[in-house]
Amino acid sequence: MRWIRPAVIEIRFDNLELAPEVKAPPGIVVLSISGQGVTSRSLGGHDPFMSRLKVNSTLVWTEYHDHVCYMPSTVLGPIKAQLSSCFIAGIVIGATAKEAFETSLRLKEEYSNMKTVVSSSQLRRFLLQHLYRTARLPILIFWLLILVGNYLLSSRLGGALNAEYQKKQLNEIRQRNRQEVTSQQKKMIADYQGLILPKSSIALDRIAAVLPDGICLNKMELVGIHVISVSGNASELSGVLKYSDALKELFGAVEIRSMETRSNGSGYSFDIQIRQ
Repeated sequence: MRWIRPAVIEIRFDNLELAPEVKAPPGIVVLSISGQGVTSRSLGGHDPFMSRLKVNSTLVWTEYHDHVCYMPSTVLGPIKAQLSSCFIAGIVIGATAKEAFETSLRLKEEYSNMKTVVSSSQLRRFLLQHLYRTARLPILIFWLLILVGNYLLSSRLGGALNAEYQKKQLNEIRQRNRQEVTSQQKKMIADYQGLILPKSSIALDRIAAVLPDGICLNKMELVGIHVISVSGNASELSGVLKYSDALKELFGAVEIRSMETRSNGSGYSFDIQIRQ
C-alpha cells in the first residue's frame, strides 16, 4: 500500500514570505527543506548555541556533526495545511538540497520499520483513521451484512432451540411419569406379596414340616416383608444345625441369629431368620 510507505517531499524555500505549493497523496511523508530561507551555522566544541536553540520553540532545526540548519517554524504552517491528509513523520532542514534529501532518506528508512510504527501512537492513530476513511463504505457494508446474517441465524436458531427445549421438557415429564408408574407398580406387587406369602399356611406348614426330633418351636412371627423369625429350644446343637440346613433347602436365605445355652442348663435356645 502506497500510503503506508513513507515518501520524501523536497521543498525549496527561496522566499520565507511565500510558501511554495506542495502536493502529495495521503500517506506518511518526510519533508526535505532547503533553499535561501534556511540558515546554517557551524558548531564548535563548546558552542552554547545548540542549548539555546533547543529551548527556542519558534525555530525548526536539524543538527549535523559540524553544523546546524534552522528556519522559523511559522513558515511551515502553510506547508502543513497543504499536507493535512498526510502524516509528517519528520522535517529535515539542510544547507543544500542534497544534504537535506540524504538525511530525509535515512529518516524515511526508520519509519519503514514496523517497530517504529508500533512505538508511535500518533502514527498508529493516523494509519487507523486513514484506513477507516478509505475503507469506510466497504466496512459498513460488511458489518451490515454481519448484523443481518446474525439476526437471521439467531431467529432460526432461537426457534430451533426453543422447539428442542420443549421436546426435551416433554420427554423428561414422560420419563418421570413412567418412573412413578413403575415405582407404584413395584410397590403394589411388593405389598401384595408381603401380605400373602409370609402369612400363608403353606409357608408355615413347610417350616413346621421339616422340624427334626429334639426341636421345639416357641414362636413364629413376621418381622418384615418376606421375613419370618422362628425361635425355639433344642436338646442338642446338632439338631439346630440340621433344622437350619433343612430350611435352607426350602427357602434359600436362612440365618441362625442366636444360639445360647438355656438358663436351667437343659438344652439350648435358638433364633432363626428366614427370608423368602
